[in-house]
Amino acid sequence: ITLTAGFCFLATTFLFRDRPPTPPTASAAKALDLSNTENQPLEDIPPPLLAYPSLLKTLLFETPGFTGPLVAFVASIGVTNVISSFVGDALDRATGGGSVGAVGAGFQIAIVLGGIIFSAYVDATRTYKRTTLGCLTFAVGTIALLGVAMGYDADLPPQLVIFSMLALGAAVGPVQPLNAELAVEVAHPIDENAIEATQQLAGNLFSALLVPIYQIAGRFDFEFIEDFSELAPATHYGFNADFDDATHLHHHLKGMIMPQPSWLTHSPTDVRGDTLLLFVLVAAAAAFFATFEFDLKRAALDDSAL
Repeated sequence: ITLTAGFCFLATTFLFRDRPPTPPTASAAKALDLSNTENQPLEDIPPPLLAYPSLLKTLLFETPGFTGPLVAFVASIGVTNVISSFVGDALDRATGGGSVGAVGAGFQIAIVLGGIIFSAYVDATRTYKRTTLGCLTFAVGTIALLGVAMGYDADLPPQLVIFSMLALGAAVGPVQPLNAELAVEVAHPIDENAIEATQQLAGNLFSALLVPIYQIAGRFDFEFIEDFSELAPATHYGFNADFDDATHLHHHLKGMIMPQPSWLTHSPTDVRGDTLLLFVLVAAAAAFFATFEFDLKRAALDDSAL
């Protein structure tokens, strides 16, 4: 890793340039012209720490469509970071153990390959909304499957669990580059670096907050049963006594009994709270994102110049 990082540093130092000799697109040319016409005396330019809050206000409250890709980006980076951090724990619960290093590496490779494939598709079709919603919807399904696998009542084949985890990476990972590009489209001609920085800042902050919440939610187990009506009323929707999780050094879990949804065919079925948290997060992000319509300003400018 050290040698690779050193090579990348040297390559960047000697090969990287600030900008190409001529703007590659009409939108880039317009942004360059705009920056040239807005040149201010150095003493009139506010420090970055003072300029960014105003820019952030413009992005969040004055740029139609920006919060949609921001929420999708944040949900995607939150899920990928959490799964990457706890892949060993997930494998222990779902399969009783496995090659954590290989699956973790496979998850990251799936994210990269999915990003390449879906980005190429969207570059050709510009179907940002449809593709993002497809990725998030598929991610919701794989999280639900992994939730059942990580519970105690249903045993799924290890191959299916590992495939589902890789499929989750290939589906939810590409949401980040797709919505980074979409945010630049809807916010054009605002500086692209500022847009990317805002998304990364929000995503990393959210991930840092999500990790402890994910760990706390993992202490709860929700069990769905068919004969819910036959239980004593005191047990309805209430957390029962602690029980031991034998695969996790006997950490105490809180169990909660709930009626089984009609789409669950295995009875009883249980889902841990951390998986349910990710399920709700991605489903809510997809529902919020679906409410937006996006004006691809940069693409329209480039098309008008052809």
